[in-house]
Amino acid sequence: MQKPLRWIVTRKQLQVILHRIAWETIEKFYPFYKTCMIAIPPNGQEFASRLLEAIGGFVPEILIPMGILKEQSVSWVTVTSNQNSITFKHVLLIDDVLFTGTNIMNAIITLQNNHDNFKEAHFHPVILVNRRGNRKYPVEPVISGITVDIVANEWIKVWWSPKDPHEGISISI
Repeated sequence: MQKPLRWIVTRKQLQVILHRIAWETIEKFYPFYKTCMIAIPPNGQEFASRLLEAIGGFVPEILIPMGILKEQSVSWVTVTSNQNSITFKHVLLIDDVLFTGTNIMNAIITLQNNHDNFKEAHFHPVILVNRRGNRKYPVEPVISGITVDIVANEWIKVWWSPKDPHEGISISI
């Protein structure tokens, strides 16, 4: 039996939040010199793609290198001519929900230990939903869309259409 859902963000609200995160990212990191975006799987990929598209809608002349973190490597989605030789100064770690901080910490450790161009980088978590409480690691987002307090046995789901039947953010009850 499927758990009932309580919708906390609708499709329209999700678009507003996404545009606000895009503007905040532009304000903090423009002109994106030595900056890249790394999506944390499995759910950060769709958020990163939409965020990159929103940033491009506001600042079309900017091309930000974007990669997807694989087990011990980065698979680049947007390609620039010199991204493999850049020592990145700012790495935006993109994930949909931040809860314990484990995904962010694992991403930082993987990038610093396996890639020379991330050794001196500053890592900046950019999160769609900041689920407060019960952090295993001292990780806080630099930019977050919404902050949610929920009880331990509830979970948050971000729905992206056309992959999902709806679009928005829900909490299982």
